[in-house]
Amino acid sequence: MENIKNFEKLIKKIGTPEFDKFLNDFGNTEHLTDGERKQMQEIFTKHWEMTKTKVDTALKRSSIKTQLQENAEIIPFAYIARKYFKKSRPWLYQRINGSIVNGKPCRFKEEEVEIFNKALKEVGQRIGSLSVYA
Repeated sequence: MENIKNFEKLIKKIGTPEFDKFLNDFGNTEHLTDGERKQMQEIFTKHWEMTKTKVDTALKRSSIKTQLQENAEIIPFAYIARKYFKKSRPWLYQRINGSIVNGKPCRFKEEEVEIFNKALKEVGQRIGSLSVYA
């Protein structure tokens, strides 16, 4: 049981020198009971899933920002926020940047992503069709 408690504490420190030392010292699991091995596997799986979820969330948050990065200077965010969402520019930026508000990351809902894509296309078409004459 002591091994399980130590393992549970250390699993939270994956990637640290302390965890690496634990794994090296621990070596193989021949001295563990089948129950202890199973418990360790369950603990590892639980923490792996939590870590995977955190990484997936971070990737989703950063992906919209990354996709827009090259063109951010030419996109009229205030106009899009006002005309297409009836919201403010900061509201739109919070979703693009994945800002944490009230302890939760701001994200576009599925239908908002569709609206945002529609807005980008329409704005692009309008700008593309502009011409001035002297």
